[in-house]
Amino acid sequence: MLNISTPLCQLFSIWHRAMMCMSFCPLFRSHTTDLGACMPFLSIDPWIVNVNLLGLRLREVFGFVPCCRNKSLIVRSKGLQRLLPLMQNSDVKVQAAATSLLLSLSALDSNKEEIGLSGFIPALINLMQKDHTRRDALRALYNLSISPCNVEHIVKGGGVPFLLDAVSNASLTSKSLATLSNLAGTVVGRDAFGELKDVAYAVLVDAVRWVENAKCQERAVYILMMIAHHNPLQHDAMIAAGAIPVLLELSLLGSALARKRAARTLDSFRRSKVCSAPQQRQSEEFEILCSNGSQSMPRASSEKKVVDGLVKQSLYRTMQRITRRANLSMVMGDAMTSSVRSTTGSFRQVSIDRRSSSCSIPL
Repeated sequence: MLNISTPLCQLFSIWHRAMMCMSFCPLFRSHTTDLGACMPFLSIDPWIVNVNLLGLRLREVFGFVPCCRNKSLIVRSKGLQRLLPLMQNSDVKVQAAATSLLLSLSALDSNKEEIGLSGFIPALINLMQKDHTRRDALRALYNLSISPCNVEHIVKGGGVPFLLDAVSNASLTSKSLATLSNLAGTVVGRDAFGELKDVAYAVLVDAVRWVENAKCQERAVYILMMIAHHNPLQHDAMIAAGAIPVLLELSLLGSALARKRAARTLDSFRRSKVCSAPQQRQSEEFEILCSNGSQSMPRASSEKKVVDGLVKQSLYRTMQRITRRANLSMVMGDAMTSSVRSTTGSFRQVSIDRRSSSCSIPL
C-alpha cells in the first residue's frame, strides 16, 4: 500500500470512477473523448495508480474504440507520446493493454503515418517476440504496412526477418504473409527480400508447398510474382530455392487466383531466359519451360517426371469427376426404370384382378 497524501487519494478515486463510467457507458466514453479527456487519463503517473489497474482500464476503455472520431482525437491530443512508454513498461498487463490500444488506433488510415513517425514500429517488432503481445503487435504492424510511408520504417527496424520467422507459426502465417505482401509492393520491401534471399525465398516456397490455406498460398505466390516481375536478378535465387516445381504444381492444382499468379511468375522466368545472353548459366528448370520439341537439348529427367506426375494427377482427378457424374446418371436412370417397371407391374396386376373378379360374377 502506497503512503500518499489525501489529495492524491482523492485524485485516484475520481480517476477510478471516471474510468468505470467510461467502461460501462459508450455514450459517456464518446463525450469524454470529445472533451479532450484522453490525455489526462493517459498521463496519470503509474506511481499513483496501480499499473495492473491502469493496464486493464486502458484495454477496456480505449483498447477497442469503435468510433473513428475517437481514434483521431486520441492521436491529435498527443496520446501517442504517453502510449509508447506504456508499451515498454515491465508489467505484462500494461504492455498487452497498450499494444491493444495501438492496434485499435492503427486501424484508422489517418493515424498510420503519425504512428509510424512516432517510433512505434521498433517497439512493435520487439513485442512480436513476446507471447503475450505477439498477435496484437503483428496485427498492428500489418495495419501500418498498408501505408507505403511506413514500409521503410519496418525494413530499417529489422521487421522482415521476424515476419519471415512468423510464417512458420501456424497461428501467425496468414497475417505475416499479408504484411510481407504489402512490403513486396514497394521497392524498399523488394530490396529487403533480395538482401535476405538465402532465407526469404525458401520460406515463401515452403509456404506455397505446405500451407493448406488457399489465401496464404495466394499471398505467398503474390510476393514471388512481384519480385520476379520487378527484380529479374533474383530469378536464380528463387529457382535455387525450388520455386519452379512448386509454381508448376500450383498452376495446375491451386485456386483460380493462385493459378493466375503462378502462371505470371513462370512467364517472368521464361521472358528472362529469352532475353538473357546465350552464354549465361542456364538452369534445368528453365529447360523444362522453354525448350521445344525441335530442340535436341536433353531435359532434366527428374523435373520431367515431376511435370508428368502433375499432369497425370490432374487428368486422374478430372476422370474421377467425369466417372462420378456418369455413375450418378446411371444410378438415377436405373432407379427411374425400376420405378416405372414397378408401377407398370402394379397397374397390370390391378387390371388382372379386375378381370378375374368380373368373370366370377354370375350373369
